Amino acid sequence: MDQIERKMMMTAEFEKQFGASPEIWSRAPGRVDLMGSHTDYNMGYVMTMTVDRDTWIAARPRSDHQVHIRSLNIAGESRFDLNA
Repeated sequence: MDQIERKMMMTAEFEKQFGASPEIWSRAPGRVDLMGSHTDYNMGYVMTMTVDRDTWIAARPRSDHQVHIRSLNIAGESRFDLNA
């Protein structure tokens, strides 16, 4: 599935789950650490390689200060209150 198809599928699923289209999109490309895991952010050396995987987030603001999180790959939902 290419990026456009994936975004269309996520938009349709978001609308089905939350009743509106997402307003915010974020994407993080995947990588593999061949050696040096967790040293890159400690000024160490690391050998990484990109992969054809990524993580997407689709979001939209809510008026009730609640955050509802769902995954297309894992059943269930997590919720928390921003005022807590």
